[in-house]
Amino acid sequence: MTDLQTKRVGDAYAKLGIREPFIAAVMSKIKRETSTDVSTAATNGSWVKYNPDFCAKQTDAALFGLVVHESLHIVLMHMWRREGRDPSLWNYANDAIINKYIKDRRYELPEGGVFVDWVTEAMSSEEVYNRLKEELPPPPPSG
Repeated sequence: MTDLQTKRVGDAYAKLGIREPFIAAVMSKIKRETSTDVSTAATNGSWVKYNPDFCAKQTDAALFGLVVHESLHIVLMHMWRREGRDPSLWNYANDAIINKYIKDRRYELPEGGVFVDWVTEAMSSEEVYNRLKEELPPPPPSG
C-alpha cells in the first residue's frame, strides 16, 4: 500500500476508535495487510487485506465504511459460523446485514455493496441465509 493509502486506512481505524470503540478494541489485535490478491477488501478472521488501488478510489467516508464492514465480519464471527453453508451465499447474507448496520448509522460505503430490502440488523446471519436460499430460483435442469 502506498504511504498515502496506509495513512488513510490508519486514519479510518483511528475514527473507528472514536465512533465504534468496541469494534475498534476487537480490531486492535487483527493484522492489516495490503494485497492485490483481493479486489476490494477481505478477512479470514486473523487479518484484513485491503486492495490499495480500490482504497485509492474511495472517499475517506467510504473507506471508513469499508473498515467497519470488514471489522464486523470478525466481530460477528462470520467465518467461524459458516459451517457447511455455501460460502458465496453466506458472505452475501452477512454483507446484507453488515451494510444495513452501516447505513443505519449513516456511515457511507463504497459503491456496489450488497443491500437487501427486507434485512434488518436484528436478523441473524443464519436467518438471512436461509431466507435467501429459499428465494433463489431453482437451477436449470441438467442433461
